[in-house]
Amino acid sequence: MNAAADAEVAPEFIQTKCTPENIAAAAAPLLDSEDAREDQIRAQDDALAKMGRGGTPAADIAADTVLQVIKVAAPSPRPPLSSFRYFECLRRREPIGHRRIGRDTSTAGSDCALG
Repeated sequence: MNAAADAEVAPEFIQTKCTPENIAAAAAPLLDSEDAREDQIRAQDDALAKMGRGGTPAADIAADTVLQVIKVAAPSPRPPLSSFRYFECLRRREPIGHRRIGRDTSTAGSDCALG
């Protein structure tokens, strides 16, 4: 978030900086001042908007990118079936490693079985 805002919008308490004293020092002004809280919320909302809040989820973008790489890199017209199915299942957020078959037409024919 700080990188997108090009400023320290939210303190980063990483490794040795993650102490009760540092967290309390950063939280106290936000607890004591409504203006400070509103400024913090506004700055975070602006940074999140720059990062694409409300857009396509990052997991979907990543899965689509991997699918494109697989399709381009595949020596045959179709990528290896298990890789292709794996990433398609990820993209559709379906369980991986099983085949759903049965009388229920909403699940019949799902191809999220690896193999």
